[in-house]
Amino acid sequence: MSRRQGRSGGMMGDRLSPKQSAVWGIVFWLISFFALAVTLGWCYFLGAGSLERSSLAFTVCSASFATGGVLGFLFTIFGDEQEPFGKIRDAMIALASGITGIGIAKAKDFAEVLGGIHIFNSTSPGASPFSVLLVITYFVAGFFFMYFLRKLHLNPALAEAGDAIDRLKMSGQVSVVATRMTGRLSQSFLLGREIIEDIDELDHEEADRLRKDLFAEDVTQFLSACEEDVRGFLQMQPENVAMAARLHYYRVYFEKENTDARNLEEERALDWIYRALMRDPTNPDFQIKLADLLGMQGRYAEAVAIIERLEREATSPQYIQQWLGYFLLFIRGRESDAIKHSMSFHQRFPDESSALYNASCGFAQLYEIELREKGLKEISDSENRHTSLRLLREAISDEPELAARAKKHSEPSSSFESLASDPDFVKLTIASVAKSGRES
Repeated sequence: MSRRQGRSGGMMGDRLSPKQSAVWGIVFWLISFFALAVTLGWCYFLGAGSLERSSLAFTVCSASFATGGVLGFLFTIFGDEQEPFGKIRDAMIALASGITGIGIAKAKDFAEVLGGIHIFNSTSPGASPFSVLLVITYFVAGFFFMYFLRKLHLNPALAEAGDAIDRLKMSGQVSVVATRMTGRLSQSFLLGREIIEDIDELDHEEADRLRKDLFAEDVTQFLSACEEDVRGFLQMQPENVAMAARLHYYRVYFEKENTDARNLEEERALDWIYRALMRDPTNPDFQIKLADLLGMQGRYAEAVAIIERLEREATSPQYIQQWLGYFLLFIRGRESDAIKHSMSFHQRFPDESSALYNASCGFAQLYEIELREKGLKEISDSENRHTSLRLLREAISDEPELAARAKKHSEPSSSFESLASDPDFVKLTIASVAKSGRES
C-alpha cells in the first residue's frame, strides 16, 4: 500500500473522523461485553459448580482487571490531568522498575499463594501457575480496556469539553472588555451613528482624542478577543460582532492612506462587516459602510450597486442620496445621475454644502467630456463650465474649506482637471484658500 493510501485509511490517519470513531467505539463495546460474558462463564467453569469458588475466581479476575485499568488510566493522562496524576504515574513507574527483579524472584511464592486460595476445584501442581496466568491475563485486559476507552472516548470528549470551556472564557472576556469600552467611546461611535463627513470635519485636537480612544488598550483588547473567538469557532454575541465591525471601520479613517496599516485595517473592517451582515443582511448602516470600504478599494461599481439598492428602500437614511451622488462620479457615463442625486439632496437640505460641491464636480467632469469630444482646451461659453463654477462658488461661500479641496481635485485624473488652468477657477480657489487661511 502506498503512503498516500495508508494515510487515507482510518487507522493510518493522524486523527479518526467522527464516523470512524463511532464505528470503532461500537466494536470496542461489543468486544468488552463479549469478554464479560466469557469471564462469567469461565469463572463458573473454574468453580466447578461451587458458588464460593466461582465467586472467588471472579473476584481475582475483577481485582486484576481493575489494577490493570488503573495503570492504563495513568498511562493515558493528558492536559490538565498531568498535574494531579503525573507524579503518581512517575512514582509507579519507578516503583515497578525497582521491584521487577524482586517480583521475578518471588514469582514462585506468589504462585503458591494464589494456588492456596483454591480457586479451582483441584489441588494439582498446575493450579498455581494457571492462577498466575489468570491474574496476568486480566491485568493486561484491564490495562488495554482503559487505554482504548480513554483513547476512543474519554480523552477526545475531555479535550472537546476543555476547548468549549476555553471558548466560553474568551467570550466572557469579550463581554467584560466591551463593558469597559462603552465608557471610553461615545455611543454615536459604538452604535455607528457617526458618518464620515463628521469625522473629516473634526479639528486636529478632537481627531487626536478620537484616535486615542479608538486605539486605546481596552479597545484593542476587545478586538483581539473577538479575533480569538472567531479562530475558536465560538458563537459570538451579535452586539459584539456589530461593535467590532464599526470599530474597525472607524479605525480605517485614522490610518494614513496608501500604507500597509491602512490596507490591513480595511481588510479587517471588511471581514467584520461581512460577518455582521451575515447576521443582519438588511442592516442599512453596515451596507453603507461596506459600500464605503469597497469605494476605498476602487470597487465603485459594487459600491454603487449597494447604495442604489438602499436608495430604493423607504427605511434607508436620508444621507444615502448624498453618498449616491458622490460614488456615481466614479462611474464613467453616469455623471448626470450623480448630479441629479446631489442636487436633489441639496434641495432637501439647503444648508448642506457637500452636495453642491459634488454636483460641481459632476458638471466639471461633463465639461471635460465636452472638451475631449470637440478637441478643444477651453470652451468659455460652455454651460457645463458655468454651472460647475457657479455651484462651486456657492459651496465655497457656505464652507470656505472646500476651496482647498477643489484645488487638490484639479490634479490630473481628478474631477476639476478640466478647470485646472481656467482663470475663473484659479481665482476662485486661490482667493478662497487665502481667505480661509486668514480666518483660521
